[in-house]
Amino acid sequence: MRWCVLAVTALSALAPTQANATASSAVVEASTARINVEFQDADLRQVLRTFAELGRINIIVEQGVSGRVTATFRSTTWQEALAQVLRSQGLEAERDGNVIYVRPGC
Repeated sequence: MRWCVLAVTALSALAPTQANATASSAVVEASTARINVEFQDADLRQVLRTFAELGRINIIVEQGVSGRVTATFRSTTWQEALAQVLRSQGLEAERDGNVIYVRPGC
């Protein structure tokens, strides 16, 4: 049996910049807001699209990533919910600026 460690790195909020305070405030609010969301046999790519909208972030999904999601999240941040969905699907994520790359785990 092969074991691997799944990595969900740097899914924290974007730091606000002084150049665009209004947009940055919206991003910080989106990153700290508690959400309630439920997925019932939902397409994984649609679920990831929902998290991209909630977090006001870009998510790029590698080819070959697919699946169905059934999950309920109450009073949690979108980052926590996303991390749990990725973990349940055996996926890894890496954040680079305003982009999260999702790929199959090891």
